[in-house]
Order: sequence, then C-alpha cells, then structure tokens
Amino acid sequence: MKNQIIIHAAGQQTRIALIENGELAQFFIESPENQRTVGDIYVANVRKVMAGIRAAFIDLNTPKDAFLHFSDLGEHLEDYIVMLNGKDAIRKDDLKRLTEYRKQKAAKGDTSQGNPKTGLTTEEQNLMGNCLQTGQKLLVQIVKEPIGSKGPRVSTNISLAGRFLVLIPMGDYIAVSKRIRSYKERKTLRQLVADRLPNGFGVIVRTVAEGVDPELVEADLRELLDKWTGMMALLAEAKPPTLLHRDLEMTESLIRDLFAKDYDRILVDDKKMYAQLRQYVAKIAPSMVPNIQLYQRSEHIFDHMKIHSDVESIFSPRVKMPSGGYLIFEQTEAMVVVDVNSGRYAAKKAQEDNSLKTNLEAAREIAKQLRLRDMGGIIVVDFIDLKEDVNRKKVYDELKKEFRKDRAKTNILPMSDFGLVQITRQRIRPSVVNSVSRVCPMCGGAGEMVSHNTILSDLEGWLNKFRHTTKFWSVDLHLNPYMKGMLTKGLFSQQFRWMFKYRLRLNLVEDAQISMNDYRFTLSGSDVDITESIMLNQSIDEAIKAAEQRLAEMETEDRRDISKLDIYKKDDDEAAPAAAPAAKPGPRNALADFKPAKPKSEPTVRKAEVEVPKEPKAAKEPKEPKAPKEPAAPKPEKQPDPSIEGLPLALDVARAYKAAKESGTAPTETVAEETKAAVASLITNVVAAKKRPSKKVASTTDHEAVTEAPDSAPKPKPRPKTKKPSAEQTPPESTEDPS
Repeated sequence: MKNQIIIHAAGQQTRIALIENGELAQFFIESPENQRTVGDIYVANVRKVMAGIRAAFIDLNTPKDAFLHFSDLGEHLEDYIVMLNGKDAIRKDDLKRLTEYRKQKAAKGDTSQGNPKTGLTTEEQNLMGNCLQTGQKLLVQIVKEPIGSKGPRVSTNISLAGRFLVLIPMGDYIAVSKRIRSYKERKTLRQLVADRLPNGFGVIVRTVAEGVDPELVEADLRELLDKWTGMMALLAEAKPPTLLHRDLEMTESLIRDLFAKDYDRILVDDKKMYAQLRQYVAKIAPSMVPNIQLYQRSEHIFDHMKIHSDVESIFSPRVKMPSGGYLIFEQTEAMVVVDVNSGRYAAKKAQEDNSLKTNLEAAREIAKQLRLRDMGGIIVVDFIDLKEDVNRKKVYDELKKEFRKDRAKTNILPMSDFGLVQITRQRIRPSVVNSVSRVCPMCGGAGEMVSHNTILSDLEGWLNKFRHTTKFWSVDLHLNPYMKGMLTKGLFSQQFRWMFKYRLRLNLVEDAQISMNDYRFTLSGSDVDITESIMLNQSIDEAIKAAEQRLAEMETEDRRDISKLDIYKKDDDEAAPAAAPAAKPGPRNALADFKPAKPKSEPTVRKAEVEVPKEPKAAKEPKEPKAPKEPAAPKPEKQPDPSIEGLPLALDVARAYKAAKESGTAPTETVAEETKAAVASLITNVVAAKKRPSKKVASTTDHEAVTEAPDSAPKPKPRPKTKKPSAEQTPPESTEDPS
C-alpha cells in the first residue's frame, strides 16, 4: 500500500504520520495542551474596532483577543448583527451607504476587483466594517489558530464541514468541486443536493463525493442541518463568549478529509483508538471499515514502518543530506531562515557543478521538511551561490515541482543574485516543534546565557543609579533562584556587600519564571516595577501612578456593565426575533431555528404573603384559636419589634460601660445616667414581650384589620407580633449587671 495513515497513541499524546509513496510526507501531534481549534464557532463580543488597520478585535475569553480582518467579513454580516443585537444595532447612515454601494455594484456587474474568496471589494469591506461597534454580539468561526504572541484569526463566514458536503448558512448557491472532471457527475450531484436543500442555505460539494451512494450524501446533509439547528438552540440562551460548535479532533478531521480519497489504510497501535476510529468510519464510509487495522507487534510502529529517523529529524535544527551536505533551520517571530551548506561534498572538479547538485538536493529536502515541520509564513532560503542563470532556473523549477505535493498554498519567487529564494507558505497552526515546546526558563528562549560577571555588573550599575538619583533606600530584586544562590553565597555575600556599600536595604525574591538573563526591581513590599524607570531616568512617582492607573482599569473592567446585560421587565411579553432586511427572502430561513431566550422571571414575594397564609390554606387549619374574638389591638404588617431588634446593641453598650467602670475610665455622670435609663427601658420591654400570650394570625381578615386601624396601638412602643418569637428573636437572659 502506497499511502497510509499511521497513528501512535502513548499516554495523552497522539502522533499521526502520513506516508505517501513509502515516505513520510506529513506529521502531526495531538495533545490536551495542543488541541485543534480551527472550525470552532463562537458567539462573542466585539472588543475594539480599529478602522486604521481594517480590523476588529473579538473577545473569545482567550489569552489574546481574536483578530477579525475586514477581508474576513461575510456577505451577510449585517443580517447576523441584526439577529443577535436587534435592528437598531447598526447606524442607519452606515446601513444606507452599504445598501447603495451594493446596488451600484450590482448594476455594473463587475466583480473582478473583489476578493476571490468572498467577491467583496475593499470599499465594500470598509463599509461593512463601519457596521461593527464595540460591545456588539457576533457569530465568528476560527480560521487560524493562535501563533506565538498573536491571537486566533476569525471570520464571519460561517460554514459546517461534513464528509461529502460543506454547509453554508445564509448562502444561496450550490458549488461543486472542479476536481470532479465528469460534467455528468457534477450535474447529478448538483441536482441531488438542490432537491433536498432548504431555503436559506448554500452547499459546497466536496471532491470525495464523486461516485458515492446518494443516500450517504443525503445523510451527510441531514447531519449538517441538525448541527445548525442545535447551534441555534444554544445561541438562544448563550451569553458571549460561548462556544457553540466544536469541530472534530485532529485525528478524526484527517480521516474525514483524507481517508478513502488519498489514503487506503489506517494502522493504529492503541485498542481504544482503534475502536473509536472503526465506530466513526462506520458512519461516514462503511465500506472502508476493514481498512482500519490494529498493530500488535512489540516493535515500535514507526520503526516497523521505517520512518523513525525522519520523525527524529523534525525536532533537530540540523538536517543531513545523502550527499554529505546539511541544512540549518532557524525559526524566528518574523520568518523562517534556511541555510544550505555543502559540507564535505566535492565529487566533481568544477565548483559550479558541485554547488548545483547540492542545491538541487537541498531543494527537495527543504520542501519535504517544511511539510513535516508544518512551518509557514515567510521563508528565506540561502542557497550556495551559482554564477549561471540556467543553473538558478533549475533550482527554482525543482522547488516548484516539489511544492506541488504540498496541500498548503505556497508562492515562490526566483532566485536573486545573492542566491536567496523567498517562499510564502500558508500557516494555519503553530509548527510541530512550537506546538510541543516551551520557552527555556534558563535563557528565556534566546538559546544563550549571559555570563555571571555581566549580570553582576548590570545589577551593581542599576543599584548605584538608584541610590544616587532617588530618595528611596529599600528595594526588592526579583531574579532566578540560581542567581539568588550566587548572590547569597558565603559569609560576606554579594548581597551584604551591596547593602553595606550603597547604604540600602536589598531584599532578594526568587522567581522561577525569570530566566538567567533577566531580573526585575520593585519598590519594597509592592509590585511597582521600577527597572526601566531608573535606567531611563524617569521619576518613580510616574511609575507608581501608572501602576495605580492599571489597577483602576482592571477594577473597572471587573465591574458589571449594565449596557451589556439583557434586562427584561416581568410584565413584558416575549420579544419576537428582529427581522433582517428583506433584500433576499430565501436566506432568511437559515435563522428560523433561532429564538431569543425567554427571561426566567421569579415570582414576586411580598411581606404579607410570608406572614399571612392564603385563604385556601387558612381553611385547612385544624385548630383555630378563638376566631370570633376580636384582637385587643391590631397588629402592624411586618413591623419589627424594637425591644428585640435593639437588644444586641444595648447589651454591647452595657458591657462597654461595665468594662469602662472597672478600668476606672467611666464616662461622665450624664452619659452614665442615660445609658442606665436606656438599658432599664429595654429590659422592661423584653420582659413585657415575654409575658404576652403568643397568637397566630388566623386568616386574611385579621390582616385586613391591621391596615384599617393603624393608630390603635401606642406609637412609641407598638405591641409585638402575635407570632411566637423564634430562637433567634427571643433574647437570652443575661446574668451580667448592665449597669
């Protein structure tokens, strides 16, 4: 078998190797910390709109906000905005300008200047970007995973990928892959989907659908429509940011896209993974289930397939070539640099011939390694210098031929006079090495460490400047634990010598997150970083103000913003979904399953309902104590008993007075007399309350009598409730002398 998918599962990590024509072509690693997110759909808020760079930043609750470029805005952006935020979410002037521009564009019928993917011109994209506002809800889909210090890239072109079809909500077209050569087959597939596709949806028929049983295509379409219906049900109650749809894991997505089309066998060495794959393939391609095989030998599966050495070369910056030359791969934040070296190869007499052969071999190996490592972005290759233009053309043609095997989009420029070739390769996810690597805590990712003497010299220079330019005499130094050990070593340590020399208090704080090359100074006992302030001759007061401002901003962000809450009144009827502009009646049905969440209103609890039972419940009371007898005095509704409520405070006053008297610091006679009188009155009220008989409220008739005669009870000391006081309300009998 020429093309195979080899899967090795060990612990929580899964390694996937794609073998083409007996050689390792691509390699993927899947782990909990390296999960695939491309294709995930979120409902999120717009964090900030920056028209200057034609982009907006979206809050997905990720370490870095997602990046939405105006070129990734979908054709039906305004419909989604109205659906999620209401018809007043877009300014009328912006919507009017966008509508007029589209009418003019349709009248001209010229779409040659538009985006090849969306058909939108730059001016139309800018007009659509004006519809975005901070705080709006938006439906977005991740199209590029976060790489380095950049967040994920998202788009409002929502699509759901299946085995044979790709569903386009809000679309109004049916597209068939051009790789299906037969016109009759394309027409059959187009008619098959058109008869079963609801209004308001578009579909792309994938190449793998060629020659497939129509029932499988129909089942795939039904599954995609069910996914969209489930998304709309979640969207009705979701609060942004919320994940509405998670695409398949890396293993399943590769099988969905490649198995049975380009690869004819799957070999896996884990029983659990084997069972899961058979179950999944049985749904999408039942005829291919026998092609999934379980590897049970003791030899490692990569050694058995003779690809172990190729897998190991992925993680090394140096790659050897058969002729004796070698390649050096260096990846930076901006680009990938590849250096070609001839090594010991000198088989021919002419230098030009030796250089040409090494360059041709390097061109083949570079194309292979870029696929294996999954490197993308800007790539610069430094080939060995060639004098002849014909030889440069041969190297360029060899590169183009090898990159045709790559599924990622690439663009190659001819070799320059300096022997440099510039390549751009589509980058969707981090490279294989970066996805399983972490920054070195010792060097901070630099690959080299500064000498100890250099670090000590820098620290002493900072302390000298700090002591002579500021009035502060205490500072905290945060540094790597290893460096702290060096500074505290010995009886007369470097820390002690610095403190004695500069007459300051130096506290060392170890931080494992700081590399050996770095350090950080803060004011003693605070988090105010003053490292750069001292080096740049800035005032420390400015650093303190900046830190306070950042803290205030963080507190402000944590406060609840009422403008971002959906507030409903209890008596309001359920609001109907906002209608989208009636430009195209068909696509509106894609949102038929979306219904705004009905607010859950809690029943209003009133005080009278707590104290007075309802009439039906009163009728069921087995014992009715003296119902005909009118109460001596009406009871106020839910009036607290002053004698009970004031007890804790009065006891505290009494205890405080007693303690002051014992300590000889008693207050004046006037205050003492007032305190005694207040406590005596309080105790009298409590005793009177305990002597009164307890009586339940019989019915709502007694409660109505309360509101009719409010003045019958004395105002200063209203009679307590007839309900028997609870354990918390009954005052304890204190043995202390309150006076």
